Amino acid sequence: MGKTQVVLDTSAVISLGCTGKFHLIRRAFSLNSPMRVKEELVEISKTKDEIGKVAKDVLDSKFIAFHSLSPNLQNIKGEVEVANLASELKAEAIVMDDIQYMKKLELSTKIPIWFSSFIIYSLSEQKLITSKEGLSAIESMKIKRKWKENLILDYAKLLFENGKKG
Repeated sequence: MGKTQVVLDTSAVISLGCTGKFHLIRRAFSLNSPMRVKEELVEISKTKDEIGKVAKDVLDSKFIAFHSLSPNLQNIKGEVEVANLASELKAEAIVMDDIQYMKKLELSTKIPIWFSSFIIYSLSEQKLITSKEGLSAIESMKIKRKWKENLILDYAKLLFENGKKG
């Protein structure tokens, strides 16, 4: 069985980078993003805070394949380019943590859209990490992203709670 091909937007790249699990994520997933995401990560990496360091580490890891899009598929919005690349690659999913844009994107694509927390949950389902390690990774994401309780975190908790019962 091959790796699940996904396309990540900048929000998901940062969230997953906060977990320190990219080395495991790439074992289960083929990670792709448009060049616009790389450009955004380069800009973020110039900041002298925790998220800037995460962006730099992700770029240095070379775990993500960055793709140039033909001019007719390029857009000033990274999320649109993510959807265009996902269609081009026939990806199995788009991964993003931008809840507001996710709702807009769902109206224009048939490709499933996942939160980054689902990627972490998938690692536990594939026995690459334990549920405890998965929840710890989600907590790390929450702390580094400075998130309060939100839909992404609630979704992750539900996944792990229901997974334990199954």
